[in-house]
Amino acid sequence: MSPTQPGRHRYFACLWDGKDLPGYSGGVYDTQYVINLARNIARHDPKGRLTMICDGPCGGALAERLAHDDGNSPGVRVNIEGFAEFGCGGWSPMLDIFNPIRWPTGDDRCLMIGLDTVFLNDPSWLFEWSGGPVGLPLDPYHPKLACDAVVSYDRYGAEMIWGRYQHELKTRMKSCLYRGKPSEMALLRKLFAENRWDPIEPKPERLLSYKAHVLKGKPFTKATAIYFHGHPKPHSLKSNDPVRQGVGARLASSAACSMEPQFRGTHGASTTRSTSTSSIAGSCGIRRASDLCA
Repeated sequence: MSPTQPGRHRYFACLWDGKDLPGYSGGVYDTQYVINLARNIARHDPKGRLTMICDGPCGGALAERLAHDDGNSPGVRVNIEGFAEFGCGGWSPMLDIFNPIRWPTGDDRCLMIGLDTVFLNDPSWLFEWSGGPVGLPLDPYHPKLACDAVVSYDRYGAEMIWGRYQHELKTRMKSCLYRGKPSEMALLRKLFAENRWDPIEPKPERLLSYKAHVLKGKPFTKATAIYFHGHPKPHSLKSNDPVRQGVGARLASSAACSMEPQFRGTHGASTTRSTSTSSIAGSCGIRRASDLCA
């Protein structure tokens, strides 16, 4: 694939029922979040392609939603893929992003992102970052630790993550827990510390937390992305919120998405194909939500 070919920049996120997750993570996200994220990526990255890894019900709901979404947006690209391995509960299904069937090729890098990520500017530098096999931001509350709001990785990084994940599965990830549940972030934090990887940014400038940075007055208009964690979520921001005013108003005018239908393999469901974006699990109802991130 040439460096300028559409779809070269591959973004990955997940959507599944998340029934065993805390309320701020499970049962929160729906197909509208995927629509919004896809529009958002298309606006800022013409080379972007979003791959959604879903369980059977969520994949079916998303395919139906995309098939019936009104309007078209040239350049928006979304693939729907099923989980090849579903992990051992908690947030562990997200680590299927690093399954060998999805590894980057050559020198390419990929991004793992959350469904509630809001891009503000061109994210190309995240695909060009070369500070290590895996790039993680520092946790905004615990700067000696990494978080995985945005993960930039190459093929070697994916191999490292997948290999460690397979090892940790032998004990159901007992050494990689967050709030008592298997956690992809806990696993990535361990790898970050053990390998002494450099963070994507020594200080947060282009990747900002809504709660830890924006709400405390840090300027964000030149940032690449704002990520949300816990509460609030993008769709619940008040009309006078600076992000909603500065970002939502100008993005909400985007037309709906034109999706390239691909549904490849599901966990617990037969493979289907339909004509027609969190790093987090969610409910799969086909309902309309705020277009803040559109």
